[in-house]
Amino acid sequence: MVSGTWLIRQWQASPGWAALANDTKQSYSMSFKAIEAWCGKYPPRAVTRKAIKAWQRSLIENRSQAIANIVLTRLHRIPLTIDTQLPVGVLSS
Repeated sequence: MVSGTWLIRQWQASPGWAALANDTKQSYSMSFKAIEAWCGKYPPRAVTRKAIKAWQRSLIENRSQAIANIVLTRLHRIPLTIDTQLPVGVLSS
């Protein structure tokens, strides 16, 4: 089973991640901690839009709108970035 945590680790091991500036990696890593705590053990397809919207409201209430925007933008980008950097067939399970 492909989990959100697995996808993050694959991206962090990729040449695309290595090419990022250290500040960018640090910023993304902070968001990844929140993402993994929330849904890291689940396969990406199991995370519904309804669940994401509920999490967004919680982030806004407990943190801030800005933090919610950053974290959710990074959540959205993980599969899009991974899909373009992993060998064909890796995500089919």
